[in-house]
Amino acid sequence: MSEPLDRFRALLPANIGSLLGRNGFRVVSHVADDRDCGGHTIWLAQRIDTLGSVERSWR
Repeated sequence: MSEPLDRFRALLPANIGSLLGRNGFRVVSHVADDRDCGGHTIWLAQRIDTLGSVERSWR
């Protein structure tokens, strides 16, 4: 990987939760270096305005 990309990626875990929050999302789950996903870091987020209507969206 390139040095600028490595520096950018290093910043993400420290800021992603607040970035998601400021943009109407909440973190549902976070797994760093997930072995089941090839060592990638996984973020699962949900839009805050849909928290009460998740069931309706699946029907």
